[in-house]
Amino acid sequence: MKTHIIYASVALLAIAACTKENSTLLENGEITIEASIGTPTKVNYNGNATTFTSGDQISVYAWMGDATAVPATRVVNGVKNTFDGTNWTPEKQMLWKTVSDPHYFLGVFPTKEITDFTADPYTLNPEAYTASDLLIATNLTGVKATDGAVVLTFDHAMAKLNVNLKFRSQWATTPDVTSVTVKAKNTATVNYLTKTVTATGDASAVNIPAASAVASGYKKSYSGLQVPQTGVKEITVTIDGKDYVYTAQEDIPLEGGKYTTLGLNVGKDAITLGTISVVDWQEGTILPDGDALLANNHNGYDYVDMGEVTIDGVNKNLKWATCNVGAEKPWDYGGYFAWGETATKNNYTWSNYAFMQAGHANWEHITKYTYADEQIGGIWYNGSNFIGDGKKSLADGGYVDDAARQIWGGNWRIPTDDEWTALRKKDLYSWDWTSDYLNDGSHHAGWNVTRKDGTGPCSGNSIFLPAAGTWKEATLMNAGERGHYWSSTLSDVNNSDRARCVFIVATGKYRDTADRYFGLSVRPVLD
Repeated sequence: MKTHIIYASVALLAIAACTKENSTLLENGEITIEASIGTPTKVNYNGNATTFTSGDQISVYAWMGDATAVPATRVVNGVKNTFDGTNWTPEKQMLWKTVSDPHYFLGVFPTKEITDFTADPYTLNPEAYTASDLLIATNLTGVKATDGAVVLTFDHAMAKLNVNLKFRSQWATTPDVTSVTVKAKNTATVNYLTKTVTATGDASAVNIPAASAVASGYKKSYSGLQVPQTGVKEITVTIDGKDYVYTAQEDIPLEGGKYTTLGLNVGKDAITLGTISVVDWQEGTILPDGDALLANNHNGYDYVDMGEVTIDGVNKNLKWATCNVGAEKPWDYGGYFAWGETATKNNYTWSNYAFMQAGHANWEHITKYTYADEQIGGIWYNGSNFIGDGKKSLADGGYVDDAARQIWGGNWRIPTDDEWTALRKKDLYSWDWTSDYLNDGSHHAGWNVTRKDGTGPCSGNSIFLPAAGTWKEATLMNAGERGHYWSSTLSDVNNSDRARCVFIVATGKYRDTADRYFGLSVRPVLD
């Protein structure tokens, strides 16, 4: 009788076994089990994503009969396998029962002695990532000894909750946070065969430990595993003995195998939601996304309150969109638009400009948004007499030609030249260039614009403007190095054929003008 021993690598768990049937020596040789984590990360003691490391142990179960019911007598009953950095070694041999009959398999990390495979009690320990990061793998298709490798794919059973904090300028310095808790259930039952977790018991304050690193754009970050469940709405931040409670309007999503990231703005009088996102469990930095939105959203699009500014003696409290029109994430380039056009295209020229007189292809034949600019060669003049429409901004046209308003709807609009100028005020905003916004080697270049500390309740709020390049004719130029953003305002230097924009490059950000047919980025605002 041959005996084959279990072994494995990080992504490959090889199990050897022996079997005897009708007293005939088997010649099928070594059988293997290939095991991998669906999204290949687990978490270690400080919450960072990692792969299997030396000393990790898994439990392996195998049985025959019915794939959906684990019998009391099992072929392999929770045998521990220990990883040494290269191979997995079982604490005792695991042997096939027969050659021709199907076997069913279950793997569990960390090791677990299971008695109830469909309703096993589970208690979350938010302080112990390794012990609480429950991974489950099953192969219920029925594998025979002669079938070769048995495939096991491990999935995360728990959810993960990240909370990132900003502090309003009411605090002179970043305060010491005593704790961050979520009101949630921390007990459950686990069905290992279906990989489902059912929360049990009553909700209580579950601690969210401090994260090992602070998320970009925030002052403090916290991260903890959670039992998947619905009905979670309350986050409490405790500072100097005082509880600052945020209550969401809708459930905060806690789904197995995913992590939810919330950004909260904490003031001495209130705590408000900045952003929330839900993404698959994976390595990398999670930045505000807004996939599952609770607040700071208008007509389906996220915004950041960048605080009050004064323009022509009038105070405005502007909300800036987190993304360009046509983009899904802050670092995406989005679409490119000629000034006053509401659709993208593959070629940007005077000849196909929306407001071009038929049969012409130069600036003198613009038909809309013209003012008395003394360019008497333009068709908005009859000799020396101005005969144009006198409109100097998209607002003058009722926003019917405003890409932000027409595509995003609601009250979104393209910023005015004065509003862009206000965003560049050095006493209110800091502009910081980055060549790698996500800090992951993906090289999303652009400017982080942040409301300065001590300039009002929106201190610390920020947006990112990617260097998305500029379309001219059929070419996208300088993407990743520089970019232009339209204002809604025509040039004020006697050029109806040009409009104001903002030019960004690593060396600075500048008030600029561009020919109206160019394809530029659009970043919307709300009053």
